[in-house]
Amino acid sequence: MTTPSLHYTVCGPAGAPPVLFLHGFMGNARDWEEVIAALHSDFMCIAIDLPGHGATPPMPPSQNHTDLGRRLGDLCRTLAVRHVAALSFGAIFALQVSLTQPGPLRSVVLGAPAIAGGPQDDGMAPVYFRLISLYRQSGRSEDLDKIWMASRPWDGLSHRVGLKKALARVVGRHRWTELTSFSRILQFFQPPQSLEAVSYTHLTLPTKEDEC
Repeated sequence: MTTPSLHYTVCGPAGAPPVLFLHGFMGNARDWEEVIAALHSDFMCIAIDLPGHGATPPMPPSQNHTDLGRRLGDLCRTLAVRHVAALSFGAIFALQVSLTQPGPLRSVVLGAPAIAGGPQDDGMAPVYFRLISLYRQSGRSEDLDKIWMASRPWDGLSHRVGLKKALARVVGRHRWTELTSFSRILQFFQPPQSLEAVSYTHLTLPTKEDEC
């Protein structure tokens, strides 16, 4: 299904509580298949392809994160969504939905969240801009995959060769079209006072890596 430039899938019984799923960078709606398989008998699961991912085209130059948050918020209103789950990059947009839809939402679940304007890994900015520059010069190429797979986010997988190979296959299928608007993504800043307006009862589950 598609709502102005946003492709999404719906799985679950009509009338069940709707849950909106937002994937991470270079993912798509299919990333949630195992989660949805476990939940779809009790929830109506709505999985979005974010701009430049899956079947959704890149974000047009005339739009920004606030616009996308508003579009996702409109979708939440249309489908009566009360719960949002987001992974990594998708957390930026989940927070935007929270800001545009503060009343109706009952829960927001964020995995490995990225927060626009929050603390960032200084070592990643050169990687992102190298990807953007290469894409503008040559379009989609295997060099983009190699640069990304050699970057810091994958350091913790050095001892999990099988998982890293599986993730490399996912990266190899990625179109990289979001890089046409990615510089705007990197420059997006969410003022702390805006985030303070988002209030939910929360539970934090750190991993062993987080504790280190």
